[in-house]
Amino acid sequence: MTYGIEEEKELSFEMEKSDGNLIFKTPNAVEGYEVDLSPSKTQLVILDEDTQELYLAKNSGEIANITYRVYKSSKGYTESKESILNRTPGFIWAEQPRFLDEDTVVYMSQLPWFDERRFLYIVEINPLSHRNFQSVFGTDLVLKGLDEKGLVYEKAGKSFYRNDPCIPVHGYPRIRSD
Repeated sequence: MTYGIEEEKELSFEMEKSDGNLIFKTPNAVEGYEVDLSPSKTQLVILDEDTQELYLAKNSGEIANITYRVYKSSKGYTESKESILNRTPGFIWAEQPRFLDEDTVVYMSQLPWFDERRFLYIVEINPLSHRNFQSVFGTDLVLKGLDEKGLVYEKAGKSFYRNDPCIPVHGYPRIRSD
């Protein structure tokens, strides 16, 4: 299936039938994009590394931009993504998108502190909302995905798990071992 990303970009992903449902095959690496497959294999989260735009592609052929558009601080300060990226070369608005479940995506961002650290952001897909989770952060943090213990991430070469009420990982027990 082919998806239009922005005005002049298209991405294609292979599909297959499984138990009568159309699902994505595990995507190959796509230069310039980070892609993650949902647990049911019916959705993809796609990050354009150049523009840092985040998309949700469904097996029905629909695609939606789910990018956090305007940063809003707890003190009421607001600034658009474009403004921040234009004034701060090399700033990471979004990286490492991963599905937590069919309704939730996470990614890392230099928001809200605008320094070298990356913080976990949670995207609820329906209705669309973004929020940060500041207890998962670091300069060398790598999101790995899900396993039976919850969200797996690596920091300083060690694996950690997050699964608590602030990160909705459905169907897994609550474990705090970091």
